[in-house]
Formats: sequence, C-alpha cells, structure tokens
Amino acid sequence: NNKLSNHRCSYLNHCHEICYDGSRYIYLSATSFDSVLRFDTQTDSFDVAWWICPLIKTVRGKRVQILGAKPYDPNGSSGPEQRDTLHINNVSMHNGHVHFSGLKMGVLLRLNKNELIPVAAIPPMTHNCMVIDQGIAMNATGRDAAVIQSPNGDLIRAYEYPRYKQEELLNADIPGDFARQAFGRGLCIDHANGLLIAGSSPGTVSVFDKTTGDRVQSVCVTKDLRNAPHGLEIWPYSL
Repeated sequence: NNKLSNHRCSYLNHCHEICYDGSRYIYLSATSFDSVLRFDTQTDSFDVAWWICPLIKTVRGKRVQILGAKPYDPNGSSGPEQRDTLHINNVSMHNGHVHFSGLKMGVLLRLNKNELIPVAAIPPMTHNCMVIDQGIAMNATGRDAAVIQSPNGDLIRAYEYPRYKQEELLNADIPGDFARQAFGRGLCIDHANGLLIAGSSPGTVSVFDKTTGDRVQSVCVTKDLRNAPHGLEIWPYSL
C-alpha cells in the first residue's frame, strides 16, 4: 500500500478506466474532457492526449461530420473545455491497439495514431467494452448482464448478475437513476482458465464460465446499493 509516485494532469478529470500496454504506456479515459490520455512510464509524464470530437471531412466528394481524434498537449492549455458529451468510460488494449467507448457513443472505436476506426456497434448504457477472440465483451448495464456479442451486435452469450432479496439490501429506497441492483461495472477476462469476471451492485464480484455462461462463484462485500465495483484486473498482470 506504499505510494511510489504521484502524477497530476489538469485534463485527467473523472477518470473511469485505465489500461497498460504491457511495456511502456498507460492509457486513461478522461471522461469530463471527452479525452483519452497517454502516460509514459519511462519519462514519468503525460506525453499526449486525444480529444474525441466531431470533425468535418470530405467523403466521396461530400463534406460530412464524423467523430475524430484531435491530439493535444496534456501539459498545456490547448485542450478541450470540460463538457463530458460522450461519457467515455473505458479504454482497453487488444493486439497492440487502443480501444475505447462511452455511454453516449453507441460504438467501440480503435485509436490508430490520430484516426478512429469503428470496431463494433454496442448497445446504450455499456461499460468495460473490450475486444476478445470471440467478439466484444462488455457490461451491458442497460440489460443487467455482462455479454459477449459479435461486432455487428448479435448476442453470443449473456452472464446474468446475481440478485438479492429486497429486504437484504441497504439504501434500497435510493432512486434507480442514482443506484440500483444489478448495475454492472468492472470486467476482466481470465483467458488462462476460461473465466469472465464481472462486478455488479451491490458490492458483488462474480466469476462465470466464459463458454457456458454458468456462474462459478460470487463474492458480495456489502449489500449497500450505493457500492459497485468499477475496475477489475487479473493479478499478477499479464497481457
């Protein structure tokens, strides 16, 4: 629990998820600034950021508006204003490529230098989207399940979060748009053992057989609806 270092950035606000490329860079979702930031572990500094914003481009002779990635210096003052229009809530790595999505985007994107490449259509209210060999894994928070789907949106498998009796819950009278049972956040894949591990409210981490969808085990640390896991990772870390 000893803090080794501390690095601040004025654009790193409401960071939801981070990922490490396994060798040098950490990528971070700066939700409030509609941005993805990169941290260089060799120089201990934020070296580049991308503002995800509408851009006008010419496609087949017509000017159209598309979502683009505008690079900026995270150490300067040329970055975007604080708006949170896309609610970028995750960033992940697959085969050396950075992927990210947000609640208001409806698509999982690959960041290729300063270009964005659509990878998959995703449903509203998703968290923790990531590319895996079988397709796209995510917490489909709107349907109260973790899922694996094909890139075009076809459901391959669903993993249902555990539910508890109403009388067991703490703060159960909180409105559903603030906290609710089976709100899914936090996801990781144990590829070596064929497991999908997902978090849900209240305070629960569940392990599923990735192939069959069966729930192998659940651990609940609190029945308070206000608490839900946000990020999960296999440790020791390995790509």
